[in-house]
Amino acid sequence: DIMGGWRVNLLLLLFVFGAATTEDIEVEKNKEDERQFSSPISAGLYSVFSLVMFPIYEIGHLMFGAQEKALEEEPSGSRLGDFLREFIFQQDEVERPGIDLSDTSQFDINTKNIQSFFLSSIPGDVGAWFMEPEEASDRDKVVLYLHGVKGNRGRSYRVGLYNVLLQEGFKVLAIDYRGFGDSTDISEDEDTVVQDALVALDWLRNKVGENCDIYVWAHSLGTGIASHALAKEVIQKGGNPQVKGLILEAPFNNFTDEFIEKTSNTSNSVAKAALSALYALTGDSLPQAMLKLFNMEFNSDIFLPKILCPVMILHAEDDDKIPIELAQKLYESARAVGKKNIEFHFFAEQHGYKHHDIYQSENLPAMIRQFTTKV
Repeated sequence: DIMGGWRVNLLLLLFVFGAATTEDIEVEKNKEDERQFSSPISAGLYSVFSLVMFPIYEIGHLMFGAQEKALEEEPSGSRLGDFLREFIFQQDEVERPGIDLSDTSQFDINTKNIQSFFLSSIPGDVGAWFMEPEEASDRDKVVLYLHGVKGNRGRSYRVGLYNVLLQEGFKVLAIDYRGFGDSTDISEDEDTVVQDALVALDWLRNKVGENCDIYVWAHSLGTGIASHALAKEVIQKGGNPQVKGLILEAPFNNFTDEFIEKTSNTSNSVAKAALSALYALTGDSLPQAMLKLFNMEFNSDIFLPKILCPVMILHAEDDDKIPIELAQKLYESARAVGKKNIEFHFFAEQHGYKHHDIYQSENLPAMIRQFTTKV
């Protein structure tokens, strides 16, 4: 155990050092020809060090985006941490750059009953839309939608799901975590996005009143945020008042496994070989330690069993971002520790829904009705 511990720590140190110093690599390469060594021994040691660090440098370039754009910016907080957060959250990959989120007429939302506003989440504000169906529903029900990585609440497939929910008679609250969309620009981590989810949930309870049924619908990384947020509320309050169900669309079991999956399938052959060697030596210890260091673990397999309300998991067989096997692991781990009110629905590969397009399924409205009626 001691030997294993120092190996992991050393690899983590090399990894962090390599990533943090990628901006100096080109400068150092230019100077390399001019480097003078006092002895053949020092020259040899330098050569060995260069061989060890080369794949680490490549991983740093791959994972932390140490490109010219990143070097020109002055990120807030930890430089390496912000690179890692940008790699994970991808909040700047906006579908329609420059669009005004407060002008909801620019989005194909099938209702005129929509408000654009901000919620206070200290320090800063959370951009939000509250949408209501134009026709009255048979019962008062609302969805809090927690999106995943990339862009903002106006992304087209997110709007597509809002329209499905509105058609089914749900009111919908959609937010952008701080760091996303028109929300306050901060250096986000797991705690900040979980805080924003809980702020939105509290606001929603006050908005709709105690007789309205609340459902939380989360997609992709949002499933990790939702699981953590609801579990935290259970721990603090003993339950999730008014929350009648949780829908997890394209979830992972924990972000360590998803991180390994994503980085192991890079097209960069050098980085792929280096990462394969690291993971073979350390298992999940290295990425787990790194994600813990930067507060981005998203351990849904730990949090989900603590949530009392029924859970429905939706996943496409051909999901190319989060493999369906990780959703299956989440489902099975929850069942194994005694959570019985959980169900799993998969969508066949032939439909081509992949990571974003389950909302297009003709069967989805009936599945929503069955789940929300049952609970």
